[in-house]
Amino acid sequence: MSERIAFLGIGLMGAPMAERLVAAGRDVVLWNRTRTKAEAITGARVAATPAAAAAEADVLITMLETGPVVEAVLTDKNANVQSLLNQADQDGGRWDRWTHLTGPTGVMNGDPSAPAVAAIYAFGGRDFDLPRAYRSLLAAATVPTPADRSRSGCPVLCVGERPGLDQWLKLHYMPVGAPGWGSGADTLELAAADFGVAQLARYTGDKANERRFLERSGWWRNLFNPRSAYIQPRNADGSWPAFDPASDDEFVEGSGADCLELFPAPADTDAQRQPALGEVVDGGQHLGGQHGRAMRHHHDRQDEAKLLRQRGDIGRGRQLLQPCGRGAGRELAASGIGIF
Repeated sequence: MSERIAFLGIGLMGAPMAERLVAAGRDVVLWNRTRTKAEAITGARVAATPAAAAAEADVLITMLETGPVVEAVLTDKNANVQSLLNQADQDGGRWDRWTHLTGPTGVMNGDPSAPAVAAIYAFGGRDFDLPRAYRSLLAAATVPTPADRSRSGCPVLCVGERPGLDQWLKLHYMPVGAPGWGSGADTLELAAADFGVAQLARYTGDKANERRFLERSGWWRNLFNPRSAYIQPRNADGSWPAFDPASDDEFVEGSGADCLELFPAPADTDAQRQPALGEVVDGGQHLGGQHGRAMRHHHDRQDEAKLLRQRGDIGRGRQLLQPCGRGAGRELAASGIGIF
């Protein structure tokens, strides 16, 4: 099979070169800022964007005017979205979580593509196929696939785009034991993903799905236990298993205590009081005792590290937080490591 060639730039030099490639029987896809110039070459396909032209190419040829033009074409922020969409099309509709170089890896949890695409659009990235990207992400968020139901690759390399989607749609949270990395973290991730889908629905004028996915983005509340005042893992039957706020069980690179800081108690809960420090309520120990001391010590270190950062002493701040790195696990999974 002959090499597939993407040719970017069909001008005075590019046009005759592309024509010779086509005449030689090569499989050529063209892109040009003025599309009609590319369409004038018979026998070649024409792509809507540089990313679309390069998506399946073995060889990329640029024949553009200047260095800045080449840079603008090759670093186009819109091309990131179009490339992800093209890759999803090639992978049966599955958007990857952590694409590396030219291929998907499946690393991490959640479904970050919808929020990422929505953010790029909100910040002015418009030169990609928004309706098609939205339809693809909507389908991925609506119809569970065999890969979504599979535990293959889990916890870190789950093969599904939305592992456990069937249970998310049924229970409105990710239960303990569902496919994925950690049910607490996966619930928060999917809530954020659904908010991204809601924004894409708004951008495309789909009011019904905008309302639907905005409601779904609030399902994280179903892991808020009003008795313990924590977001904590939950069983499929609705019960609360034993819970340690300082543990990373059912969370990813964090803990229940970290999530308490990120998500305040929902205003629509019926929590009447805050449990006393150390009180065991519905399987969860409120932040007190040894774990409370550990977390308070950690927060003191965070505050000191942030102050050092503001003063420009980045190195000392990093050393201060080093004992609380991502591998701390059960001792303490610190949410503040990423501040540097």
